[in-house]
Amino acid sequence: MRFVDDEGRTWIVRDVALLPERTLVEPGHLRAVERYFVNVQGAKRLYLFAEGETRLPDHEQLERQVREAQPFAPQRKSDPNLDKS
Repeated sequence: MRFVDDEGRTWIVRDVALLPERTLVEPGHLRAVERYFVNVQGAKRLYLFAEGETRLPDHEQLERQVREAQPFAPQRKSDPNLDKS
């Protein structure tokens, strides 16, 4: 899904759940444990959900999460969770 933050930057939003392995899921999946934000300049950020936190991808939540997300560098040259468009 695409998200435009309050500064006008466009991000691709991806959620990952453990089902039982790391699996790319639709943003908002109840079992998501991580949310990735990737912008067109190639910046990648990782947000880790707290236990019991809502996974709903509404604008207010996404804005807060992208601000709190940490810069992310994939451990592998090609991270399948980030390479899909």
